[in-house]
Amino acid sequence: MKKTFYFALIALSAMMISCKKEAASVEQKDDAAVQESRVDAKRVATELALYGYENAAPMALLQAADMLIAAPMEELAAAEAEEVGDGEYRVEKGEGEEGEKAEKAEITPEKLIADAKAMAAEDEAILAYAAKIEEKLAAAAGATRGALNGPYQHYDRIYGNTSDTYTIRFRGGELAEIGIVGDGDTDLDLYVYDENGNSIVYDNSYSGNCYVSFYPRWTGPFRVKVINRGHVYNNYCLLTN
Repeated sequence: MKKTFYFALIALSAMMISCKKEAASVEQKDDAAVQESRVDAKRVATELALYGYENAAPMALLQAADMLIAAPMEELAAAEAEEVGDGEYRVEKGEGEEGEKAEKAEITPEKLIADAKAMAAEDEAILAYAAKIEEKLAAAAGATRGALNGPYQHYDRIYGNTSDTYTIRFRGGELAEIGIVGDGDTDLDLYVYDENGNSIVYDNSYSGNCYVSFYPRWTGPFRVKVINRGHVYNNYCLLTN
């Protein structure tokens, strides 16, 4: 069991995305904290959870649950006003084919813990670890969050061979992070443009998960495009800091 879990972590390390950046309306900075952000943590936790389900590894599920609990995110509500303000967005939905596929349950700490306990059967060590994660979850549920503007997440569905485009406002001079966590069935790509149509940063690696970061030179709206390269729909989560 321990070997399986360690192999999972090694595999995830090898899958870390290398982002391609272009200089236009942004200031590139080295920041070691970027890879340790909540956006990236949720992406890696989802990969670990998928590995756990595919390989019946309850420890991987519990580790993923622990990571999600440590990186809480608020649900982002769509802006009704025409002008996009701080923390709000507009989305333009593409029209594509839904295709046929099996539905997958949303990955949450509660479900991961329950499924890990079911997989563990009577393994006392795993059940004891699950109890500790449950305690963390209960403590997190009662905690008060002080941040007013993020981090945020938004769940949506993108159809096959189409794109969703978001208009999101970011603050100048501050780190902007965007992540996409797909359901694992298709390849998703992520592109960011400034208000003048200049390409800022993108992640087009062959994966259902994406991560990019940049420092805007000014406060303003940015267009975030998510592209589904597959023939079936993908239930994904958009993440911002």
